[in-house]
Order: sequence, then structure tokens, then C-alpha cells
Amino acid sequence: MASGFVPTFLSGIWLFLTTACVTIAFGFDQWVLLNQSNAGLWRVCVRDVCKWYWEQSRLTIDTDLPHWFIACQVMFALAVGSILLCLCFLPFYMCICSRGGSCFTCLGRTVYSMLSSAALIMGIALLVFGLEVHYSEGQERIWGQKVKALTWAFFLMVAGWCMTVISAVLFFVLHKRSQSHAI
Repeated sequence: MASGFVPTFLSGIWLFLTTACVTIAFGFDQWVLLNQSNAGLWRVCVRDVCKWYWEQSRLTIDTDLPHWFIACQVMFALAVGSILLCLCFLPFYMCICSRGGSCFTCLGRTVYSMLSSAALIMGIALLVFGLEVHYSEGQERIWGQKVKALTWAFFLMVAGWCMTVISAVLFFVLHKRSQSHAI
């Protein structure tokens, strides 16, 4: 077993856990507590009945969703998509590309660059989302209801952001270290 395989494997496991954390937070409808319901990035649930924001009969985009909310949806979608793509690149990076080869170098740069970009985009989206909810608490309306508080899925995404930053650093250091040993 090559000496570089174990750190790469552990970094891969960390990336998998990061992806799981971010994907769970991205999909759940427990981001904010509204007057009578919970809302996520993609739907709102009143008691046990959930409605998607983008259902044609349920939403007038200009009046029901604030512009910052739509911007956050786009930024989170880009960040989560980048992280999922990095997870798809991982088997090629770990097993197929030979260390020191051009494939390995290209994929290594791609993975840590995409993770860094995802961390930056997700960080901005978390700041915008958190500050808008916090500073406009009780004033901002999502789907006609006042926002009361942030809930667990938002905080899980914050943890996912921290894990994404750690993943980006791990893959950067791992890639640079393996390149220096290949020379």
C-alpha cells in the first residue's frame, strides 16, 4: 500500500461526510421558523402539509420571496453542486490517476479549487441568509409569513461550511505534498 494512499483515503472520507452534511441541510425544510410553519430553501411546511416554492399555482416570485432569498438559493445550489462534483472526481483522483502524472495534477487542482470556491460561495450565502433573518427578524416575510428564527438545518449548513473549508485545505495540502514527493 502506498504511503500517500492513507491520507488521500482519509481526506476522501472527510469529503464524503462533508457532502452528506451539506446535502442533508440543503434538502430539508427546517431553515427558518415562520409564524405557523417551517421553511427551507425549497419549500414551506404548515403542520404536515408541504408546498414547493416554485409550484406555479402557489408563488408569485416578486411578492412572496425576497430577492436575497432567491440569491441564497442560487448560491447554495452552486456550492452544493460543486461539492457533489468533487465527490464524483474523488475515485479518479484516488485510484485511476497515477501520482505525479498530468491527470493527477489536473484533478488535484480541480478538486481543491472547486472546494475553495464552494466554501467561498457558501460562506457568502450563509452570511446573507443569517444576517437577513437575524436583522429583519419579525419584519421580513417569506411566503407572506414573518420570520421568527433560524432552525437546525441552517446550523447544519454552517457545520457543512466549516467541513468544506477543512476539506479544501486538506486536499490542497495533500496535493501539494504528493507533488513534492513525486519530483
